[in-house]
Amino acid sequence: MRVMEIFQEGGFTMYWILLLGLGGLALAVVHAAMPRKWSLITAVIMFVLVGGIAVFGMRDGRRKVEDGAVGLDREPDLKERMLAQGYTEAMRPVQFAGVLTALGVVLVGAGEVRRRKTLAPTR
Repeated sequence: MRVMEIFQEGGFTMYWILLLGLGGLALAVVHAAMPRKWSLITAVIMFVLVGGIAVFGMRDGRRKVEDGAVGLDREPDLKERMLAQGYTEAMRPVQFAGVLTALGVVLVGAGEVRRRKTLAPTR
């Protein structure tokens, strides 16, 4: 599946996730390179925002699918297929945010390991 198709299925929230997710990844890289408390806090805030937007995008997508399937009560097979496909597409923001957040967690974790090694007393 092409990236643009995934973005189209995910809706407008995918662009906000991309924008804030790349910003969060940049802050996570900064934290991995030179761990500071401000970079940790800022990166965590960015990824919490990414997660919140992803949940909003999923709920918005599911609402649109359910609104579109209201008139299909006479054709239960079509309604079932439409809901299944719509719910799959509505999960795209959560999937994309999960990938970006997982990368961010790895980078922030590496920075925290570095920070704790430098703070640990030498024997």
